Amino acid sequence: MREFSFKTSKGLLTCNERNIIKITSISNYSKIFFDDNTTLVIARVLKWFEAIVTPGQFIRVNQSVLINTDYIKIIDLKNKLVVSDHNNETFRISKSRMINLKDNPLSMQQPV
Repeated sequence: MREFSFKTSKGLLTCNERNIIKITSISNYSKIFFDDNTTLVIARVLKWFEAIVTPGQFIRVNQSVLINTDYIKIIDLKNKLVVSDHNNETFRISKSRMINLKDNPLSMQQPV
C-alpha cells in the first residue's frame, strides 16, 4: 500500500491509499474523498494519481472519476455502471474504459 503526503494550509496530511474512496477531476485539480468523510482539493490532474497508485487498487471509470476497488459494490457492464459501497453512488462507465473493466472480478454481465 502506498502512503501519500499532501501539503495543506494546516500542515502535512499523510494518508494510506486504502483511506481514499475516490478521486474526482475538477479541471486541473483533483478532489480526494476520504473514508472519514473529509475531502481535499489539490493541484494535480487525475492522470497523475492514476500513474502512481498501486496497480489494481483504483479503477478509472471515466474522464473524471478514479475509484478505490475496496469501495466498489458492483461493476455492471450491461448498464455501464459502477456502484460504490460508500453512499451507493453510481458512476457511468465511458466506452473507452469498458475494455479495462471487463476482466475485473467485480464485473458482472447480467445484474441480479
